[in-house]
Amino acid sequence: MLNIAENLLNISKSLKLDEFDGAKKAFKKLMGDVTTLQLDDSEFVLEKNIFKIRTLGAKKVRILMCLTDIQTRMKENLILSNFILRL
Repeated sequence: MLNIAENLLNISKSLKLDEFDGAKKAFKKLMGDVTTLQLDDSEFVLEKNIFKIRTLGAKKVRILMCLTDIQTRMKENLILSNFILRL
């Protein structure tokens, strides 16, 4: 019985990771489309439903300049509509 529970737990974890991977890919694509910047995985963090930007300098300024457009497109995107962007 314990083995079945562990397998179910592992399956649910992998489903959640796939959902987060899809959201990360969609977010990176959106950022590239709007700001023409390519963010590395180390430059942002996804915690629960919040994307936290960790980049500094010119990239952060470029993101700030396009912030309203980014937020609008996030709301329109089915995958990203439930996520929040925090700088």
